[in-house]
Amino acid sequence: MFFENCKFFIIQKNLNGEKFIYSDVDIAFYKNFESIINNYDADLIFQQSVPGFKINAGFMVIKPNLNTLNFFKDVIKIMKETGCHDQSAM
Repeated sequence: MFFENCKFFIIQKNLNGEKFIYSDVDIAFYKNFESIINNYDADLIFQQSVPGFKINAGFMVIKPNLNTLNFFKDVIKIMKETGCHDQSAM
């Protein structure tokens, strides 16, 4: 739960701030993705685990706002209630 609380804290302290990237250390970058991130006006951008499958919680671009704050509040609540990890809760 430590990492989910970190994401929540960063969002909470930077509401309406700049987008930020959350990335696990094992994510490999094979090409420049800056244009993809800058061209989307989404609150959250996730990497797919497998094409056509669910999200990968190890890489995301987060726009700190009330939507993402509430999203991560819900994720943390689900994790506490079910004991699942963040990727399943999302």
